[in-house]
Amino acid sequence: MGPALLTVLSVKQCKKYEEGDFTLKFRYHMYNKTIQLFDANISIPFDIDESLKGSVKCSRLDKKQSVFALEEKDLCHTLPKYVGDFFYDMEKKAKMPVGICPIKRGNYTVENAFIDLEKFKIKMFLEGSFYAKLEFSKGPRTLGCMEYEFKLSPK
Repeated sequence: MGPALLTVLSVKQCKKYEEGDFTLKFRYHMYNKTIQLFDANISIPFDIDESLKGSVKCSRLDKKQSVFALEEKDLCHTLPKYVGDFFYDMEKKAKMPVGICPIKRGNYTVENAFIDLEKFKIKMFLEGSFYAKLEFSKGPRTLGCMEYEFKLSPK
């Protein structure tokens, strides 16, 4: 199955979209020496329905090479396809209806959440340090963009 521990190094909105429609405030902290938790405040000014598209590009920080790129339509139904039960756990923590599309616009908060890769449907098989860029769009307009740096390592 591969690495089972994810450590977030940084999360920020892409500079070009800092004043964009979608905002995410993300804070991560260590629970103990090996477990990292995060808090997030998410502001979604539109319903996440079948018209919202998402793309992710991931590359290695340590080897400067592209790892994968995905582009999906209908983000509301696609997210659980990749992140599985983790997505539903985050919906519960944010007090959102679980597994319901569209996801209604609003402000949501998640506190002391753990990124449990065991719950992801897509299994991690790489180790190292990575950069990922996620963009959300409706038609030709980009509504939000986030950049992540993280490390995958054995548990």
